[in-house]
Amino acid sequence: MRTSAARSLTNCPKCSSSPSVQDHSLGALLTALLAMLMMARWWQSSLYRPGAFGAEFRALVLPLWALPALLASAAVLAASGSDTAPGQVAGDAIVVLMLSFAVQGLAVAHERVAAIGGGRGWLVGLYLSLGLLPQIASVALAVAGLTDFVVDFRHLRRRAGTG
Repeated sequence: MRTSAARSLTNCPKCSSSPSVQDHSLGALLTALLAMLMMARWWQSSLYRPGAFGAEFRALVLPLWALPALLASAAVLAASGSDTAPGQVAGDAIVVLMLSFAVQGLAVAHERVAAIGGGRGWLVGLYLSLGLLPQIASVALAVAGLTDFVVDFRHLRRRAGTG
């Protein structure tokens, strides 16, 4: 027999609106798949063209439809709410696109460290912050990726001749 406290928790509207395990598992699944793809590409590159993966990763740029898709998903989510089917699909699309922009931000970080001739310590610190503070570091990387997508400062510096 259920107690009244257990019944009130299952009927709580605030409890049902919290992020579900499915939301978190989608991000984890996409991160794991992307990590496996990148590791496979690195292995292939180390066998046939050493150093090619690093150059390709540092030059990574998302396609032009990524930002409009992110903005459209945010508009659908804002218009329909997170408890409707279109809102849930839009929320999932936002997770996927923000993860994509975070990967572009990671490519920006690698490119900047290579351009200034920085040591691996900078990247170790970045990856440690991703492991210890993933909520903060992944948002910062996504913002860096979004900024690079809009401003394209990696290519602006190359054209200007500065590292």
